Amino acid sequence: MPAIQIQVNNRSLPVSNLEKILWPDEKITKAEVLHYYTQVAPYLLPHLRDRPIVMVRYPEGITGEYFYQKECPDYAPEWVPTVGLEHSGGKRVNYCLCPNLETLLWMANQAVLEIHPWLSRYQQEAYPDFMVLDLDPDPPSTLQNTIPLALILNELLDQFGLQSFVKTSGATGLHLFVPVIPQYPYPVITEGAGYLARLVAAAYPEQATVEHLVRKRKGRVYIDYLQNGRGKTLAAVYGLRPLAGAPVSMPLTWDELKSASFRKQLQPQNYNWQTAIQRLAQSGDIFAPVLTFKQDLTRLLKVSRGRRSEKSN
Repeated sequence: MPAIQIQVNNRSLPVSNLEKILWPDEKITKAEVLHYYTQVAPYLLPHLRDRPIVMVRYPEGITGEYFYQKECPDYAPEWVPTVGLEHSGGKRVNYCLCPNLETLLWMANQAVLEIHPWLSRYQQEAYPDFMVLDLDPDPPSTLQNTIPLALILNELLDQFGLQSFVKTSGATGLHLFVPVIPQYPYPVITEGAGYLARLVAAAYPEQATVEHLVRKRKGRVYIDYLQNGRGKTLAAVYGLRPLAGAPVSMPLTWDELKSASFRKQLQPQNYNWQTAIQRLAQSGDIFAPVLTFKQDLTRLLKVSRGRRSEKSN
């Protein structure tokens, strides 16, 4: 089918192959992906605004070849904004930004099924406004095994006067976001997150690990604090994941995770391309506070650096 032109916010957007099936088992077409992102855009776009985007493209659907794309392609419409950022070795990458619906749908038409925003805004690209902890279960551990550790980390953060927000990864894990004042460079954020991760892994060595090598995780939950590096990304909140059932990365409340009945029934597929819209209609964007609620890491860094100093003496 030849490309057709649709009007989005007074801009002409060519879309093509709308009947192409991107999730074979569920028979989800590209047209339905565009429809999903149109519905979720009011909630998703604030979490993407001003952040360089790493696009994960699946041109043949979730069972085909995929690739990560950082460079915004030359053929992108002229109204797709970009930002050029320097990387190691002097390489400059022109990232797409996604401030509006037309850009979001342009990406979806490129079979960008996963959207990975930076942890910092391009205006202060060296200073993230989140500290993140990625809880990734190594089989046979599952999503259920990440929940007790997430609750422990939340309590630990509370002892430092820090509030955290949690979402499903959309796969098998959980993501903890700690909003911070964008005044700490990435290595400092990594330092603070690493201290917390190692503390929990040392206290619960049978359940948790900070081992980067997969073969050394031995069925435990990997508390990944290295995602706080410059240019590292996590799947966007409300973004689709290329897995069976078309799951979505969905925010949860701590009260939900503390509920035994909720924990028992929690599965990644609970929140998918259909049920996500229903939850948003009922609860709104419960992840919105991460965008405005910024916190000081002074207490955490003072303790982590004090412990490091003790070990070196």
